[in-house]
Amino acid sequence: MSKRTKTKRPSKKSKKSVESQSEDDYEADSSELDEEFADPSDKSPVEYIPRKRVRPAPVVPKNQAPDPELELQKKVKADYGTNCEKLEARILKDASILGDIEKLRLLEKIFGIKKLYKTEHNIAEIKMNGKLFVCAECGQSYTTRPGIKYHISGRCPEVPSIHKCRLCEYQSGETFKIDSHIRLEHLKQQSEITPRKPAQTMSWLISEQLLRSSYQYKKHAEPKAAPISDPLSESDEISHRKGWKFSNNVSVKTGKKLMSKTVEPRTAWETSDIKDHGYKFECNSGFHSIRCFNWLRAGNIDAFAISTPPFKIKTTDLHKSSFLQFWHFPSSLISNDVQPPQHHLTKQCPFAINSLAQVVDDIDNGYLAMACDDGFIRLIAFGVNKSSSTPCRFAVDSSNKELVLNGTQQSNPLSMDSFNDLIVAGYASGLVAVYKISAAKQTISPLRVFDTHGLPISSICFHSFDHDIFTTSSFERITTIWSCTRGQLYSTGDSPSHMILDSCWMQDMLALATDNVFQDHFGVVIYDPNFMDTRLKQRIGYSQPISSIDYAHLHGTLAIADIDGRISLTSLPNPRKQMNMTRKGFQTIVVSLASISPQEKDGKKFDMLFEDHKDLSKMNEQHGLPSKKADVKKGYVAIDHSTVVNYSCVRWNTSGSRACWLGFTSGSGIVRIQYMRGLTRESQTSSPLSPSEFEKKCTSYR
Repeated sequence: MSKRTKTKRPSKKSKKSVESQSEDDYEADSSELDEEFADPSDKSPVEYIPRKRVRPAPVVPKNQAPDPELELQKKVKADYGTNCEKLEARILKDASILGDIEKLRLLEKIFGIKKLYKTEHNIAEIKMNGKLFVCAECGQSYTTRPGIKYHISGRCPEVPSIHKCRLCEYQSGETFKIDSHIRLEHLKQQSEITPRKPAQTMSWLISEQLLRSSYQYKKHAEPKAAPISDPLSESDEISHRKGWKFSNNVSVKTGKKLMSKTVEPRTAWETSDIKDHGYKFECNSGFHSIRCFNWLRAGNIDAFAISTPPFKIKTTDLHKSSFLQFWHFPSSLISNDVQPPQHHLTKQCPFAINSLAQVVDDIDNGYLAMACDDGFIRLIAFGVNKSSSTPCRFAVDSSNKELVLNGTQQSNPLSMDSFNDLIVAGYASGLVAVYKISAAKQTISPLRVFDTHGLPISSICFHSFDHDIFTTSSFERITTIWSCTRGQLYSTGDSPSHMILDSCWMQDMLALATDNVFQDHFGVVIYDPNFMDTRLKQRIGYSQPISSIDYAHLHGTLAIADIDGRISLTSLPNPRKQMNMTRKGFQTIVVSLASISPQEKDGKKFDMLFEDHKDLSKMNEQHGLPSKKADVKKGYVAIDHSTVVNYSCVRWNTSGSRACWLGFTSGSGIVRIQYMRGLTRESQTSSPLSPSEFEKKCTSYR
């Protein structure tokens, strides 16, 4: 066995010389030393001192600019850290980086994160988790579910050539993205975007007032419209600062594009096949779609009012405009010979109408209350025209000044309900206000104002018999029961199972139209207010998105309207007794009354609005409406009836013995009025309240 050859340890001098060598020589010397010390037969411990590799610093010319990628990488690491998982979320909140498209591309290249911007032309991608987005310009709403990608056309369905969505304040063709926190991040390919302030606690945007309170824009900002407080006059021009323009002819010059060329307001009526002499009327308003519908009654006069979605008008300087239309019945609805309703008046309003309600202060007169999107509640007097030779003629009072009620400066009333001379209005900012109307003094007195802490109100309804109780529902899955005198009584809290779109009282039970009842199916949830905090009372499943529900207390029938125009009835004359029969619930009796034919949707009325859409199913998909081929389980949910363009609204006539009349509207602009008493009699399982019992019960609660 040969002796091991001893090698001398490198001295300090040799160590310094090694460090001073070039990089290539150093690598060669180090490899030789490693081979020499790596003798497998050598078992004796030999101390090995690792050598630090020193690379020469790159020579940068004096006049050469530094690498922008390295500078950006240093800045981002200093600002955000090195955790790439949280990096994207931090970047999305930084408007200074988000506004520069070049910085976003560098961040993708350096850190390998997913795309922060989209370059598809005229396509807006929305990725949200069960949230609702509404365009305040055209009234279109979209609701998404987790894990579903939605590609929605940036073109407005009302005016294809002009679209300026109030949700993003930018023209169509530009791309934007919305993160899971409903924070709008507009990725316009220009660097001069004004940095926006971060969103506040609200997670849902409904109108331009809320949008401007969350984000500050210097470009595309429009001045707010002045409040309309002048008296109504037929000679006034259509302007923000003047009154309304009246026209007994629907085909006004500024609105001819909004209506079919050959359609005038008319009524077609026929005797239906319903037993017990049922009546059915179809009233063509002449417009493409109807947004709000409500019954009116003064004395022996029965009427109804409708309003259209907001339209953009080129010929005037209006920001947006809606049409209000009145129809009246020449004979009473309780007479043996009911005549078809007649068109009475169409007026153009320089604002959008979100909701309609009737206020009754005396027997012969009343008011039509309108919740307008400019922050005001307006009332129009209607009643018997006593100066005319025919005292039963329906008349709209255009001589008196309109009663204008200012709401809040940064919000607008979204939903409204009335009980005799009381009005409850819910605002987009979350405020709920109670007002008392005096027709004799023509005054509006605010009684109470409640705050829901930033939750926009989607639906408001008074109790069936107690005018001190009312409920408010929001898109944030919260329903609150209030007292006009005592304040908040109970709140359901945040429910992860369903989103509330409409509500009504069924005697002393509360019915809510939701978007999730049976595993991504739509339906109506019925609560007992005495047990709302412990258990769910009953659920009615439905296969289509529900846009409106209403309950007739006289004969106990719940009417359900879906977005396709189908109206279904469920007989519940005694909801509490019927729902306590079995734990599994009662058997719902659903009768299909009317359905809008595909030809009516595809007909002439929609050719002008949807010029670029030939296929109805594709058109509905792009605007958030489920098509015939679409599966409701894939993420399509119901659309709120107060904000959507193509929708269905159903309302019972709440005037005592007239409660057998049902009115419902569709997206085609047709109002259907039908007598329903004979049909509901066959499906009742117990005797409903008689008219005298109904009036007696109402009187006992007042």
